[in-house]
Amino acid sequence: MKLVKNTNLLNVGILSSSLKPLRWSHESTRIGWYCNNAERRYYSKKNIEPSENFISNPPGIQTHPPSVLARSLLELRKSGSFSTVTVDPADSQMKVFGTGGVPYILLHNIAKTPSPVFTFRSTQKHTEHIQHSPNASLALFPLTPRHIIPTKFGLWMINFSGKVSLLENTLRNEAKNKFFIAHPGIQQFLEEDDNDFHYYAFHPEKITFKERDKTTAITLEEFENSQVDEVMRDSAALLKNLNENHVESLIYLIQEYANIDSEEVFVYAIDKFGLNVVTKNKSTQEWTDVRIPFPFVMNNIEECEESLLNALTKLKEDYTKEKIC
Repeated sequence: MKLVKNTNLLNVGILSSSLKPLRWSHESTRIGWYCNNAERRYYSKKNIEPSENFISNPPGIQTHPPSVLARSLLELRKSGSFSTVTVDPADSQMKVFGTGGVPYILLHNIAKTPSPVFTFRSTQKHTEHIQHSPNASLALFPLTPRHIIPTKFGLWMINFSGKVSLLENTLRNEAKNKFFIAHPGIQQFLEEDDNDFHYYAFHPEKITFKERDKTTAITLEEFENSQVDEVMRDSAALLKNLNENHVESLIYLIQEYANIDSEEVFVYAIDKFGLNVVTKNKSTQEWTDVRIPFPFVMNNIEECEESLLNALTKLKEDYTKEKIC
């Protein structure tokens, strides 16, 4: 698939500096949120590869390296696509068996970095496969609204491959209690059939970052030495709030800074440096991936939420007044 080449844009990837800065209502004495630091990527509904004109890092945009995204996404997510392998007796071929939405928790006392822990019943396929081979993988995508399929838009993803091992009995209660907190929906089953569940620690050996047609290897050393972006780690509730309750304001934001008259929009990532938004152009029906940096580094999710929601509220008020006038 090839991307739609937009020949009408001047300096594709960098927005015109003539657009107005966002009306920040929080810390108004700080530098404005100027659109010339935004990044755009163009692709149609059927095309998810980057355009040949795509500028991956326009001047002024501060982004995280893949290793930080991997650490942060692992702690943000509570579930992922988990795969194990099995040998088909008919042809002795190793085959991959994967399921999506598999819940996990993190334990911090197994390795240098938090280790994902899964639990499966003794009758589940993954339990059977693990008994024959410890090889497994975990794929994580950014958090998106339920109706959005990340692969359709080529959103970045992290793939961990490695081995699983039965969790030590001394850690079983800690893991179970964390599952109660992170996944209250399965508490009843864990309590009623505790002896039927097995807990497995996952040990990554190879990590890759993939975004559309680009794949980057992340070494274990890079992963272990990377700091978690606390804003991204704690952004689940803010992402949900924005995508469920502030779509109109986000459309105004895209119009203000990307000069796109959009009809659909969703946010799929927020970190201390900015947010990633995908929007659908009303006239061309093309999807655009927009990276908008914050005017200053956010110290925590509370500051990020206050600043962003205040700014969106003010932006909506201004656009509403302009429509009335």
